[in-house]
Amino acid sequence: FPSHDTGLVDEYNAQIVDYTAVVIVGGYSIRVSEGLTISDSSNDRVSTCSFQIPNVQDWMMDILRIRADIHVMLFDGDTTEHFGGRIVANPVSWRGHSPFMSIEAEDYTATADDYTVNQSYRNKFVHEIVHEMWTEFYEGEIEFDIQPSTLKIPIISFNFETLFNCCLNLVSFMFF
Repeated sequence: FPSHDTGLVDEYNAQIVDYTAVVIVGGYSIRVSEGLTISDSSNDRVSTCSFQIPNVQDWMMDILRIRADIHVMLFDGDTTEHFGGRIVANPVSWRGHSPFMSIEAEDYTATADDYTVNQSYRNKFVHEIVHEMWTEFYEGEIEFDIQPSTLKIPIISFNFETLFNCCLNLVSFMFF
Protein backbone atom coordinates (compact mmCIF):
# COMPACT_ATOMS: atom_id res chain seq x y z
CA PHE A 1 0.00 0.00 0.00
CA PRO A 2 1.22 3.51 -0.62
CA SER A 3 2.02 5.92 2.15
CA HIS A 4 -1.07 6.98 4.02
CA ASP A 5 -0.20 10.65 4.12
CA THR A 6 -3.35 11.70 2.33
CA GLY A 7 -2.93 15.41 2.86
CA LEU A 8 -6.40 15.56 4.35
CA VAL A 9 -7.39 18.28 6.75
CA ASP A 10 -7.41 16.85 10.25
CA GLU A 11 -9.68 19.14 12.22
CA TYR A 12 -12.94 17.90 13.70
CA ASN A 13 -15.23 20.68 14.81
CA ALA A 14 -16.91 19.65 18.04
CA GLN A 15 -18.76 23.00 18.19
CA ILE A 16 -16.56 24.13 21.07
CA VAL A 17 -13.09 22.69 20.53
CA ASP A 18 -11.30 21.55 17.38
CA TYR A 19 -9.93 18.03 17.66
CA THR A 20 -7.63 16.11 15.39
CA ALA A 21 -9.56 13.00 14.36
CA VAL A 22 -8.03 9.88 12.88
CA VAL A 23 -9.73 6.69 11.78
CA ILE A 24 -7.68 3.56 12.24
CA VAL A 25 -8.67 0.70 9.96
CA GLY A 26 -6.69 -2.25 8.66
CA GLY A 27 -3.56 -1.00 10.40
CA TYR A 28 -3.70 2.34 8.60
CA SER A 29 -4.49 5.79 9.96
CA ILE A 30 -6.66 8.07 7.87
CA ARG A 31 -7.31 11.66 8.88
CA VAL A 32 -10.97 12.63 8.95
CA SER A 33 -11.65 15.88 7.19
CA GLU A 34 -15.39 16.09 6.70
CA GLY A 35 -18.62 15.37 8.48
CA LEU A 36 -17.49 13.37 11.48
CA THR A 37 -20.55 12.61 13.57
CA ILE A 38 -20.57 10.23 16.51
CA SER A 39 -23.80 9.39 18.31
CA ASP A 40 -22.68 8.04 21.65
CA SER A 41 -25.90 7.64 23.53
CA SER A 42 -26.38 5.27 26.41
CA ASN A 43 -30.10 5.23 25.61
CA ASP A 44 -29.73 3.99 22.03
CA ARG A 45 -29.23 0.35 21.29
CA VAL A 46 -26.19 1.01 19.12
CA SER A 47 -23.92 4.03 18.86
CA THR A 48 -23.03 5.14 15.36
CA CYS A 49 -20.29 7.02 13.58
CA SER A 50 -20.27 8.60 10.15
CA PHE A 51 -17.77 10.62 8.18
CA GLN A 52 -16.77 11.41 4.62
CA ILE A 53 -13.46 11.00 2.85
CA PRO A 54 -12.92 13.22 -0.18
CA ASN A 55 -10.46 12.22 -2.91
CA VAL A 56 -10.59 8.61 -1.72
CA GLN A 57 -7.76 6.49 -3.11
CA ASP A 58 -7.94 2.88 -4.31
CA TRP A 59 -6.05 1.51 -1.28
CA MET A 60 -8.56 3.26 1.00
CA MET A 61 -11.47 1.63 -0.82
CA ASP A 62 -9.82 -1.75 -0.22
CA ILE A 63 -9.52 -1.30 3.55
CA LEU A 64 -12.73 0.70 4.17
CA ARG A 65 -14.88 -2.31 3.28
CA ILE A 66 -18.16 -3.42 4.82
CA ARG A 67 -17.65 -5.07 8.25
CA ALA A 68 -14.08 -3.73 8.57
CA ASP A 69 -13.15 -2.84 12.14
CA ILE A 70 -12.58 0.86 12.70
CA HIS A 71 -11.50 2.99 15.63
CA VAL A 72 -11.93 6.74 15.74
CA MET A 73 -9.27 8.50 17.76
CA LEU A 74 -9.63 12.09 18.92
CA PHE A 75 -6.54 13.97 20.02
CA ASP A 76 -6.94 16.86 22.41
CA GLY A 77 -3.57 16.70 24.13
CA ASP A 78 -4.19 13.08 25.13
CA THR A 79 -5.12 10.22 22.84
CA THR A 80 -8.75 9.26 23.33
CA GLU A 81 -10.46 6.40 21.57
CA HIS A 82 -13.91 7.76 21.05
CA PHE A 83 -15.50 5.08 18.90
CA GLY A 84 -14.85 1.47 18.01
CA GLY A 85 -16.98 -0.60 15.70
CA ARG A 86 -17.36 -1.82 12.17
CA ILE A 87 -18.35 -0.32 8.86
CA VAL A 88 -21.94 -0.99 7.77
CA ALA A 89 -22.13 1.26 4.68
CA ASN A 90 -19.48 2.77 2.40
CA PRO A 91 -21.03 4.22 -0.75
CA VAL A 92 -18.73 6.01 -3.18
CA SER A 93 -19.98 8.92 -5.22
CA TRP A 94 -18.23 11.51 -7.36
CA ARG A 95 -17.58 15.09 -6.47
CA GLY A 96 -16.36 16.63 -9.70
CA HIS A 97 -13.56 14.38 -10.92
CA SER A 98 -12.77 12.83 -7.52
CA PRO A 99 -14.31 9.85 -5.74
CA PHE A 100 -15.90 10.68 -2.39
CA MET A 101 -16.70 7.98 0.19
CA SER A 102 -19.33 8.24 2.91
CA ILE A 103 -18.70 5.87 5.80
CA GLU A 104 -21.30 4.70 8.30
CA ALA A 105 -20.30 2.48 11.20
CA GLU A 106 -21.96 0.88 14.20
CA ASP A 107 -20.21 0.22 17.48
CA TYR A 108 -19.33 -3.27 18.60
CA THR A 109 -22.62 -3.56 20.45
CA ALA A 110 -24.19 -4.27 17.05
CA THR A 111 -22.07 -7.39 16.62
CA ALA A 112 -24.03 -9.02 19.42
CA ASP A 113 -26.98 -9.16 17.00
CA ASP A 114 -24.96 -11.48 14.76
CA TYR A 115 -24.92 -14.35 17.25
CA THR A 116 -27.77 -16.38 18.66
CA VAL A 117 -28.00 -18.10 22.00
CA ASN A 118 -29.82 -21.37 22.49
CA GLN A 119 -29.12 -22.34 26.08
CA SER A 120 -30.59 -22.60 29.57
CA TYR A 121 -28.78 -21.51 32.70
CA ARG A 122 -29.60 -22.75 36.20
CA ASN A 123 -28.64 -21.33 39.59
CA LYS A 124 -26.08 -18.90 38.25
CA PHE A 125 -25.20 -15.35 39.07
CA VAL A 126 -25.90 -12.81 36.33
CA HIS A 127 -22.21 -12.15 35.71
CA GLU A 128 -21.62 -15.90 35.29
CA ILE A 129 -24.40 -16.14 32.70
CA VAL A 130 -23.07 -13.15 30.77
CA HIS A 131 -19.55 -14.56 30.78
CA GLU A 132 -20.71 -18.02 29.67
CA MET A 133 -22.94 -16.67 26.90
CA TRP A 134 -20.26 -14.45 25.42
CA THR A 135 -17.59 -17.14 25.75
CA GLU A 136 -19.70 -19.84 24.14
CA PHE A 137 -21.64 -17.98 21.46
CA TYR A 138 -19.54 -14.97 20.46
CA GLU A 139 -16.85 -15.82 17.91
CA GLY A 140 -14.69 -12.73 18.23
CA GLU A 141 -12.08 -11.85 20.79
CA ILE A 142 -13.46 -10.10 23.82
CA GLU A 143 -12.11 -8.72 27.06
CA PHE A 144 -14.38 -9.07 30.03
CA ASP A 145 -14.77 -6.34 32.61
CA ILE A 146 -17.82 -7.63 34.44
CA GLN A 147 -18.59 -6.65 37.99
CA PRO A 148 -19.69 -9.60 40.13
CA SER A 149 -23.41 -9.63 40.73
CA THR A 150 -25.25 -10.74 43.83
CA LEU A 151 -28.39 -11.80 41.94
CA LYS A 152 -28.59 -15.54 41.37
CA ILE A 153 -31.12 -16.58 38.74
CA PRO A 154 -32.83 -19.93 39.40
CA ILE A 155 -33.40 -20.62 35.69
CA ILE A 156 -33.41 -18.65 32.47
CA SER A 157 -33.66 -20.01 28.92
CA PHE A 158 -32.87 -18.43 25.59
CA ASN A 159 -34.24 -20.00 22.43
CA PHE A 160 -32.33 -18.70 19.42
CA GLU A 161 -32.34 -15.13 20.72
CA THR A 162 -29.61 -12.70 19.74
CA LEU A 163 -26.80 -12.30 22.20
CA PHE A 164 -27.75 -8.63 22.52
CA ASN A 165 -31.38 -9.45 23.38
CA CYS A 166 -30.26 -12.06 25.90
CA CYS A 167 -28.22 -9.39 27.69
CA LEU A 168 -31.22 -7.04 27.64
CA ASN A 169 -33.36 -9.80 29.13
CA LEU A 170 -30.83 -10.27 31.92
CA VAL A 171 -30.84 -6.52 32.61
CA SER A 172 -34.62 -6.45 32.80
CA PHE A 173 -34.52 -9.48 35.09
CA MET A 174 -32.18 -7.60 37.42
CA PHE A 175 -34.19 -4.40 37.66
CA PHE A 176 -37.81 -5.54 37.52
